[in-house]
Amino acid sequence: MELSNLPNELLVLVAEFVDDEFSINALLQTCKRFPPLLNPCLYELNVRYSHSCALEWGAKNGYEATVRRSLQAGASPSSAHYEPWVPMALACIHGHEAVVRVLLEYGVNPISETMDVWYKDPRNRPLTGDEGSPPILAAAQGHEKVVDLLLSSGVPHDIRCKGWHGIDISPLSMAARNGHIFLVKLFISLGSDIQIEGLHGSIIADAANEGHCEVVQFLLETNPQLCSPDVASQALCLAASEGDIDIVKLLLEYGIVPTPTLPTGRSYPLAPLVKATQMEHYEVVEKLLEYMNLHDFVTYGEPDDEDHRRLLLVSAACGWRDIVEILLERGCSSDFFPPKSLAWKIRQTLPDGRRVSTHGYHTSPLALAAHRGHGDIVDLLLDHNDRPEVLNSLLNERCPNPLFAAIDGNHLKIANTLLNHGANPNIRMGGREPVFFKAVQAPEILKLLFDHGLDLALRSSDSSVYPGVLIYERALCDGNLATLDLLQQKYSFKRHQHTERRHSIDLLDCAMQGGALAIEYLLNNGFEVMPGSSEARNAFEYALYRSDTASLTLMFERGLVPSKLSIPWNLEIKHSLLGLVSSPNSDTDQHAMAATVDMLIAHGCQINGDPALGYPLNEALHERKMALCQLLLDKGANPLHKCGQSEGSPLANAVRKGYRKEVRAMLQILDRRNIPLEELREELQLAEQHFHSSIAWDDVRPLIRRFYWRKRYPVV
Repeated sequence: MELSNLPNELLVLVAEFVDDEFSINALLQTCKRFPPLLNPCLYELNVRYSHSCALEWGAKNGYEATVRRSLQAGASPSSAHYEPWVPMALACIHGHEAVVRVLLEYGVNPISETMDVWYKDPRNRPLTGDEGSPPILAAAQGHEKVVDLLLSSGVPHDIRCKGWHGIDISPLSMAARNGHIFLVKLFISLGSDIQIEGLHGSIIADAANEGHCEVVQFLLETNPQLCSPDVASQALCLAASEGDIDIVKLLLEYGIVPTPTLPTGRSYPLAPLVKATQMEHYEVVEKLLEYMNLHDFVTYGEPDDEDHRRLLLVSAACGWRDIVEILLERGCSSDFFPPKSLAWKIRQTLPDGRRVSTHGYHTSPLALAAHRGHGDIVDLLLDHNDRPEVLNSLLNERCPNPLFAAIDGNHLKIANTLLNHGANPNIRMGGREPVFFKAVQAPEILKLLFDHGLDLALRSSDSSVYPGVLIYERALCDGNLATLDLLQQKYSFKRHQHTERRHSIDLLDCAMQGGALAIEYLLNNGFEVMPGSSEARNAFEYALYRSDTASLTLMFERGLVPSKLSIPWNLEIKHSLLGLVSSPNSDTDQHAMAATVDMLIAHGCQINGDPALGYPLNEALHERKMALCQLLLDKGANPLHKCGQSEGSPLANAVRKGYRKEVRAMLQILDRRNIPLEELREELQLAEQHFHSSIAWDDVRPLIRRFYWRKRYPVV
């Protein structure tokens, strides 16, 4: 008798003997009569053994029927295992009105004053911009139909809860922050409180910070209380900082113009001009000047107060010589040590390995003028501060000092002026790195620094990048050949070891970071590397980590590594060479990784590895390099390869650790290969025996079982 002819009672009994939901799912797809009969069994197993993942999936992806069947099978409406949010929150975030309606039918209460009930684990909140209860989540994402449904079900339009930053949030505040103009209009028409505190002080400031001009305009037109200077001035400051010329222009037209006596709430009157200047938004600066009267700021208050010092910093950065002269004549000091309130942001322009923070600098007007290339302002400030002790403090005791700023701006003439006035190229920035290291990317300025006492023996003590290197090592790291040519006049490259410091850095290690051109330059200029040496091994390993095919090709051509890699020459490397292949951007650099794998195979590396050289696929699994796993499989790696008694096959290891993606990839490869069924059965049984529930990410055994039965009974 055919299975489809069995009575319903027997079919249900058969389903009860099927050990997983995936097999039942396959069974019910074989006959139109089966789904209504066996779906309850399918969802009951999902609830019992798979943490109700069908409910989470349906809520996230908008499948009303899936959600309803899961709930009918006994799933808890608040279950959360694979997703960071409970189903109601997921449905609101993704805008699935039908799912929200089903959850409301099953008694989910969307009203809560705390966000914790909507997370799987309140201690580990998801790192997204979503926060709040369901109506707030829906409003933040602009899902109008979901918001309408929740409001019609009795949710208060001005419901609030405490946000991540400790301030109250509401549907209106989140809709305004994210630029959903229709919902902003809706909530205001319903009477929501527009005075609710925003992340930046008010909802209009939040909208301005995110660049939502339409929301800002609507709030200004319909809510005069938001036009008050102490509220709207913060919005102007944020828009100026972001360089949003449209919002800046809009606020200025509504009369939010900085004046010395303007109430500014969280900020200060000159803040918009300062922020725009710091971030080099010159179009915004020009627009502000059309409305502001700088003469009022010059003449208002004490001549050396914080506002005048701020104006001096702005004028020096923008090159306004006339304003600088007036401020100095009135008694504004230019040698002040700025307090925290005057900390200035400097955006570096020259690329290099160091990552100097762009904020928090207590810089001087002289350094700002030097950085922006205003030589006349530099001359003016140097002449104004002609006392030796003051001049030395300005030139050599600030961070960043004017010489560093001039080098970063690549202003040769200004650097020369500063050096002639006593700037010391050997001063360490923040006590860590000599100023002249910045000139690695500016060889013309570096040449000038040699004439002013640059000390080649000084090392960087910056622990963040290249700790303890000399200037020529930094040049190799950065791969700047023009600078290397200049340094060759002072230093001849040769093989050496740094025995005087804790961490030894070889020149070849530095050149590897600079790329193939830096390596070739080093080898062409007297640096000798013994083939197969530790230096060569380290460099080769580094190139594999970065999938740097140009450097690998050069090392093969120069004989630094054996042309045949089928012998264990790399005894100090505890991995197979193929297992080392990676990339800083492995998700996007697939071609580079594939080319590296091909190169290693062409030079004798075995795709499956061996006891002496290691097993690439197992190593890629151990480090969760999914991109490399897929590459190795595509190149012919065998998921069932015997990797020794202690390691097991790659498939067995993937099953033991519950790596679902990796197991799927291996089964897809096996599906394309002609493996005898009995051999396949034995191997799959061995792999299943390796499963370890205490360490597995997921139970992948059903994948193996389904694969075997599909192979045994293929669909004709």
